[in-house]
Amino acid sequence: LFLRSRLGELDALIRAAKERDYRFLSIAEFHDALANGRALPERTLILRHDVDWDLRTARAMFDLERRHAIRASWYFRLATVDRTLMRELAAAGHDVGYHFEELAELGKRHGAATTDELRALVPRARAMFCENLARVRRETGLPMPIVASHGDCLNRRLGVTNSVLIDAGVRARMNILAETYDELLQRPLTSRMSDCGGPKYWKPRDPRAAVENGDAVIYILLHPN
Repeated sequence: LFLRSRLGELDALIRAAKERDYRFLSIAEFHDALANGRALPERTLILRHDVDWDLRTARAMFDLERRHAIRASWYFRLATVDRTLMRELAAAGHDVGYHFEELAELGKRHGAATTDELRALVPRARAMFCENLARVRRETGLPMPIVASHGDCLNRRLGVTNSVLIDAGVRARMNILAETYDELLQRPLTSRMSDCGGPKYWKPRDPRAAVENGDAVIYILLHPN
């Protein structure tokens, strides 16, 4: 609740990366290059935003990135779906996708307390995922071919991620190109970082260090909140 604004820090990070000739790729662009065997830019930086909540700051982050003329990737939970913002992001060339959590949602609703109890809910959660993704696609008019699993505390406690819902059948039926934690997208990364609460603010380290070091493929996960 009392975290300071970090928009200035994001601005400085983007400026530092541009000064060092990093090319900003969306996850869709990154996936396309990898899937088709094309060489990546010498220095690649991927910004991913999981919009868990705080749409106001999400809008401010988008405005900042638009001023820098860069593209990023954005994933929205059902609770944060904002058709206007999502369409604006897509029109500006950003990825827009679904940040899904149906297994965790069902698990909490049914009081799942063990790994086996949570896994037993997978078929129902898988059907819910397909229904929700189809609905969000209809509401926004966006194809959303790439989706991102949300890491709820229940998933971490019981050791079952929401990504188990995205099997080969679901991918084919729902025209899903990738889930953000697919091995294809993770294998080439030389640095992967995420924002977090104070006092450290980054895990495992500040991405500015990776940028200043010239790491080849940097992947940064950000949350507006």
